[in-house]
Amino acid sequence: MISKEDIDFMGGLFGSRTRIVLLSKLLEEPTESFYLRELSRDLELAFSAVHREMENLERMGLVLEERRGRERFFCVNRGSPVARQLRRVFVCCKMERG
Repeated sequence: MISKEDIDFMGGLFGSRTRIVLLSKLLEEPTESFYLRELSRDLELAFSAVHREMENLERMGLVLEERRGRERFFCVNRGSPVARQLRRVFVCCKMERG
């Protein structure tokens, strides 16, 4: 995960702290799928905020949804050129700020 300072810095660029935290998690583990409640619990974010932002990220094509029964899992869209570039931005930001 990136630091709180990185989250605050990138919040100015992306507009949503929750979205940045979610992207950081998904981009850090691009081969993993995550259940909404798992993300909410592990990242200490309100479920409603996680749900809203994952819907936004899916609409933007940055994440993919997979249904397993009644549960919805999300993962980064590794086929998205924007997601690939965002991963580079997150890595650079993490390196720049230590």
